[in-house]
Amino acid sequence: HKSKGREFDTVYMLLDDIQVNTDEQYRKLYVGITRAKRNLFIHCNTPIFTSLIDKNIDYKKDTNLYKVPDEITLALTMHDVFLDYFKGKKKLILSLHSGQPLRYDNGFFGLDSGEKVACISKQARETLESWADKGYLVYSAKVDFILAWKGKEDTEETAVLLPKLLLKKS
Repeated sequence: HKSKGREFDTVYMLLDDIQVNTDEQYRKLYVGITRAKRNLFIHCNTPIFTSLIDKNIDYKKDTNLYKVPDEITLALTMHDVFLDYFKGKKKLILSLHSGQPLRYDNGFFGLDSGEKVACISKQARETLESWADKGYLVYSAKVDFILAWKGKEDTEETAVLLPKLLLKKS
């Protein structure tokens, strides 16, 4: 959805157990495929595209079994943080810099001083729980981006911190 109306020289699509049974699923796939200007790489684990093989398409089947990674990096987005939490913290957030370490504790990000600077959304909490079910726990966090956001009823911009998390297999 985020790429609709945009184009890119190269597009990589990672499709995990994709099933295309509805018009909406076809539209999403179509939008993704038609964003590529020069190169389109589709990585999937279903035979959905095998009937489309022709001389202009390189089809390679990878039969390698890959080791489950010991670490996963999650870059949080605006949907992964509770935006209203940042209101009134503009000066503090703008004093931070990309790469600065953060402490993660039960849905909150804080500084070494103990001051909390961000809170994850319900969506991000569910994502972390699903990774925890697979054995991955938050090992470290750091500031990834700081950007401006203005809510519909707001009169001034709010500084928002987007963290990056490192998860390690326990």
